[in-house]
Amino acid sequence: MYEPLTDSGIFNVVVDAADLAHFDKNVHPHLLRHSWMTEMLRNGMSPIQLSFIAGASPEVIASCYT
Repeated sequence: MYEPLTDSGIFNVVVDAADLAHFDKNVHPHLLRHSWMTEMLRNGMSPIQLSFIAGASPEVIASCYT
């Protein structure tokens, strides 16, 4: 059985994957969250539904992503 990943372990996995993919941009886990949320709104997800899934207020979703 594997040990659970720590926050720093997740960070290292994401950074290592970005390095292997030769990304020019500085990639980190929070960037993936922002990218996912932006794409969900672009593809028609309701800001209310996204706020529920993401655990952020509808006001934050509206001010940051729309």
